[in-house]
Amino acid sequence: MPTYEMELWQTHRWQKETRYYICRLEQDLFGQWLISSEWGGLRVGRRRLREELYDTYDLALARLEQVNRKRIRRKYERALW
Repeated sequence: MPTYEMELWQTHRWQKETRYYICRLEQDLFGQWLISSEWGGLRVGRRRLREELYDTYDLALARLEQVNRKRIRRKYERALW
């Protein structure tokens, strides 16, 4: 039975004038670490999704930090829900 560490799960949202990007760090049903990314237009209903599996929390967290740097470089701002 996998061990879930829900206190480590994170959700981040970035936004521009017409675009958004959401990234979630969580575990799947088997306990593996998962980065779920969703992005799209604010005015258009289209969106894209991508999921990436990682063996450890540290690897997934490093990827989340990489996504954060990329969003900032592309002029996105952190958004509150």
